[in-house]
Amino acid sequence: MSGGETQRVAIAQALACSPEVILLDEPTGSVDVENRIIIERIIRDINREKEISVIFTTHDMIQASRLADEIVFLFDGKVAESIYENIYSGHIETGEGDQKYCVLQGGLKFKVETERSGFVRVSINPGAIIISRVKDDNILKGNIFQGRMIQLTDEQSRVRALVDIGIPLSVLIPREASRDLHLSLGEKVWLSCLPEAFEIF
Repeated sequence: MSGGETQRVAIAQALACSPEVILLDEPTGSVDVENRIIIERIIRDINREKEISVIFTTHDMIQASRLADEIVFLFDGKVAESIYENIYSGHIETGEGDQKYCVLQGGLKFKVETERSGFVRVSINPGAIIISRVKDDNILKGNIFQGRMIQLTDEQSRVRALVDIGIPLSVLIPREASRDLHLSLGEKVWLSCLPEAFEIF
């Protein structure tokens, strides 16, 4: 059986005893896109039609936002006090005027405000990132970089965009602003965020 078929059989076995709660550990972690869509539909049906509570783990923030009514973030094995998204490894450099920069993989460099030095983890707040179809200095402030739209997902009152800037970066856009932008997949866009959007730990 394929990975997707194996996962569906495992879910069916779990449902055989009519549970009140079902726990799924990364149910779409090793399946192709077609089977991921099928499994996500099964998860929705289990919850809505059979009224069974579903707890599932995932590293895919977009998937979690798409499926879950409530999201709990874990960091270092503990429930996180803050919601960490766009988490990357990097190191801190000091430039002119003691300006601190966080350098990520591929040489991406961002101005940050931190007292940390050396190797760090960084989280970039997706709601603090500005997106524009043109490079407009009246709109874009702070760290400015260009990327390509690779995914758009509806999330109730907002839209989540996944933008490839050399690393995949998640951006949250108010629904009304998203309508005005008329974003489309494959399109090049400009992003910006102030140093305050970065949490260094």
